[in-house]
Amino acid sequence: MKYLIDAAANKKYVIAGVIVVIIAVVYFGFFAGYSAKINGLIEKNVRAKGGEEAWNKVSSLQLTGMMSLGQDVIVPYTIDQKRPLKMCMEYEFNKRRVVQCVDGKSGWQFLPYSGRNVPEAMSKEDARAMADTASIDGMLLNADDRGVDIEWEGEVDVNGLPADKLKLTMPGGTVRWLYLDKITGLETKLEYTRMIRGKEQTVESRYSNWKTENGLLFPGRTDTQIVGDKRSQFLTVDKIIINPAIDDKRFQMPVHGKPGA
Repeated sequence: MKYLIDAAANKKYVIAGVIVVIIAVVYFGFFAGYSAKINGLIEKNVRAKGGEEAWNKVSSLQLTGMMSLGQDVIVPYTIDQKRPLKMCMEYEFNKRRVVQCVDGKSGWQFLPYSGRNVPEAMSKEDARAMADTASIDGMLLNADDRGVDIEWEGEVDVNGLPADKLKLTMPGGTVRWLYLDKITGLETKLEYTRMIRGKEQTVESRYSNWKTENGLLFPGRTDTQIVGDKRSQFLTVDKIIINPAIDDKRFQMPVHGKPGA
């Protein structure tokens, strides 16, 4: 699974798995063994999005909407999530279904546009990156229990407004920086680095158009780009289904044939 779309560089429309990271990061949050400062920020974030009790009642999610793949290509997508740590993203490109999943233990993908006609295991790096964001609890809720280290790096400016900058070190060692709006407590931006075409580059995502579903708050739009690159991709969340029935087989790599075959 590629983690950035760069159609101009490789003449392929490659979906950014970064979008999976984006969408999962911004749902939820909460404390544990952190400093009073960090606990306060996490508690404010959770409360702004509906509260810990309400989120703990969410066992599964389905998000649908539209996303861009580069060069003005826009496709519909579906993201399914289920406890514990299960997630699938699916979309159609050139009349071919693309699927990327983690099942709580490993990751797999079906990428027919790249000449691969059977599901295959993700690389360890890609599977870890997707698994880091597969929890319905997101990055902040119960983060201490999952071994996520969080540091407060001060107050910074984001789009002309003050925000608190948090450094999150995931269990696998990857690092992300999450920015919380000083007034609302909501996420405004996510940053992390990726190796892209042999060079480490910073990827940045910004959240907007927050919307409510059953009292819970979700970002309605995410815009993502490489820092320094004018090109960007977007993802919109148009429909949210809370606690849909999703079979565990949805997240398991097919033994034979194509997904759903």
